[in-house]
Amino acid sequence: MKLTLEEIKKIDDPEERLRLLKEFEKQVEEELREAAKLEKEQIKELERKRKLEGVAVPEQEPVNLEQLFGQEQEEDKNLEERTGMIVADSTGIQYRLEKDLETLQAFVNYRTLNEEQKQEVAKIEGTISAFKYINPSKEVAEKLTASMGLLEQIKKYTMG
Repeated sequence: MKLTLEEIKKIDDPEERLRLLKEFEKQVEEELREAAKLEKEQIKELERKRKLEGVAVPEQEPVNLEQLFGQEQEEDKNLEERTGMIVADSTGIQYRLEKDLETLQAFVNYRTLNEEQKQEVAKIEGTISAFKYINPSKEVAEKLTASMGLLEQIKKYTMG
């Protein structure tokens, strides 16, 4: 039971009044600590609010889908120029890598390569180099990695 200071003053027994005054003092001190804590939190909240008021929220520009697809088509065009093949989609890339991988697998068993085979390896190397800069699907990435490994073996062991 919480007593007010006025109620404590009315108590006749001095020992009881002293004990209740000490309890009252502890309660007041606890309330003061809580008030100080709340005050600090409120100050921080106000500072945070004032900082946010000063920050301008950027306006979102409308998304132009035609422009986005135009960039993708431009990237495909650049890839076509580097590889000499028409890039329709990842299926076309995967097909090309499969064919190149088959060719490299055949060449890896040769001791030496003739000029025509060396030119084919150089062409495949250019294609693989160009494909390194795309964001491939998992299947394409696996074929690309396998092709790069075989290409390194061929360059090391058959082309000197």
